[in-house]
Amino acid sequence: MTVSVPTVVSVQAWRGGPCQALLSGFLFRAKLDIVGYGLEDARAVGRKIAERGHPDVVDVFVVLHANARHHAVVASYPEDIVKIGPKIPLIAV
Repeated sequence: MTVSVPTVVSVQAWRGGPCQALLSGFLFRAKLDIVGYGLEDARAVGRKIAERGHPDVVDVFVVLHANARHHAVVASYPEDIVKIGPKIPLIAV
């Protein structure tokens, strides 16, 4: 199985710290499709942040990424994802 991951998630995973240990371990072992973004994507994230009032840029990128691809989101803080994309299929870990 290939896991599709926005670039910002991989950056967050490898910044270090105990909270990111599981994520970085998973990403290290998984077959990844790392997806970069451009200016239009950044604008869409900015609009969604303004619309939802959610300050975490990474969460918003993840939701928009999953929504565009009809993917589920795997999250350790599912309540944050639901605030941005209440209809996104969600797997809480």
